[in-house]
Amino acid sequence: MKRFTALVCIFALALSLCACSKESTNDTSAEKTEGTTGKVTEEATEEITKTPTEEVTETETEEPEEPTDTSETEATKQSEKRDYNPLPYIEKINNYELTHEGEVIYYNLIKIDDDDIPELVIANEHSGSEEEDWNLNLYVFKGELIAQVLNEFECDNVFNNAFVYLPEEDYICYHHCVGLDYSLEIFTLDGLAEGEYYESAYYDYEAGIYTIDGQETNSDKFYYLLNVANNTRNIFGYYTYDEIMVFLESGTVPDPL
Repeated sequence: MKRFTALVCIFALALSLCACSKESTNDTSAEKTEGTTGKVTEEATEEITKTPTEEVTETETEEPEEPTDTSETEATKQSEKRDYNPLPYIEKINNYELTHEGEVIYYNLIKIDDDDIPELVIANEHSGSEEEDWNLNLYVFKGELIAQVLNEFECDNVFNNAFVYLPEEDYICYHHCVGLDYSLEIFTLDGLAEGEYYESAYYDYEAGIYTIDGQETNSDKFYYLLNVANNTRNIFGYYTYDEIMVFLESGTVPDPL
């Protein structure tokens, strides 16, 4: 009987040890699983949190490229292009008509330099002339300021004694005959106003010699100053009062003639 009781106790002790072992194993497994899961979850959370934050931070801190400011450039270009005010021209023409009533008068607008403000040409037939000479007037407009560069300068309509210019190049050539000799004088617009040329040429008919600034040259170089590859235009009046008013009222300039 004592032996049986001992066996029962031993069997109960074995079952108890087995149960504790199983519970201990389950606890360890749970801890391990919980620890692994927690680590993975922590790493994943850290990765998810870290990556977007870093990218957003880099994007926010990155200096954006400065856009090209075209408005200032366009405004500068626009300010450089100066439209002329037609009112002083109209006033000058009307005054000239009043003081030269009954005379044959022709007008023109030309661009001698490149400031987009045209010069006014007034040519009226020289009274009592049998050779059809003309009095030439040239006015320069700078805003409301008017400067008269040529004042009743006597020339002829066959252009033996006349002025030519290169449009918008600030180049003026005065050519005239002295007997059978022929002279050229080259001006800028300011130089013409001051009566100072920067280059001169002369053809001595009797000697048959061409010179530029006193240095002997050939006829091609001499006449090049006059024509500049045939691009020079005459400083002369070609339009009647009504015709020039159409240009002025529309703010346009006729093509060079």
